Amino acid sequence: MSLYDEYCSGQHASVIHTLAFCWPLAPDESQVVSASNVAVEFAHRAMQNLQLIKIELDSLGYRFLNPDAALVPALPSALDDLGRFEAERGSLPIILKAWYTVFHSIDFRQSPEQIIGKDNNSISPVDGLGFNCDLLFMPFLNCVDNCRSSFRPHTRGGSFLPTGSCGSNYDPKGMNFPTKRFDDVFYNDGSGDVLFTSDMRFVITCCGFPYWWLVSHGVFGGVPSLHATPEYAHFRECLMPRLIPM
Repeated sequence: MSLYDEYCSGQHASVIHTLAFCWPLAPDESQVVSASNVAVEFAHRAMQNLQLIKIELDSLGYRFLNPDAALVPALPSALDDLGRFEAERGSLPIILKAWYTVFHSIDFRQSPEQIIGKDNNSISPVDGLGFNCDLLFMPFLNCVDNCRSSFRPHTRGGSFLPTGSCGSNYDPKGMNFPTKRFDDVFYNDGSGDVLFTSDMRFVITCCGFPYWWLVSHGVFGGVPSLHATPEYAHFRECLMPRLIPM
């Protein structure tokens, strides 16, 4: 059974772990093809989950900061853009390349007025939900425009492709290239390196809003300055049965 078949049969965590931590330094073509198939399936599942989350947010009156960029599928030019980039600059991590064949942009940040409650003092179940939301992926070509020399520890040369957001310590989220790796460090907020797949699986588990998941589990306190506390527990409870595993 191929890794792709294992992944689709339900062995999601074990397959992702194998690809992330047991990946050969010099993979052959068949390994790359198999890993790429898993990566694309991972991205498609993320898209399906984010679409469900966005539908729920829209039904609750959530106001996106950039509604036109909130959740946009990859454009027809995506494969050509990625191909040109890799031909000129070197290979991206397999998971990030697959991601940008499925997504053009993601921006789940909330309108500031709805976060702090300046809309005629109205209160909705999602007021403040976007506080500290960092679910943001710029379009790929915007990422390319912001490439820089790699600053990750233990790297020799190379470049860094930022994807748009950052960790709680302002460490930019993004990945090093060129590389033959399946996955790699996405950010480090001071608590250790976080891989791309680990971060996205956690974000989906939190239904897009990790901050409020942490608040609900007592890791963080609430935010007294917000005029209302979002009904996060009910929001997540409604969504979780509909989300598919990644």
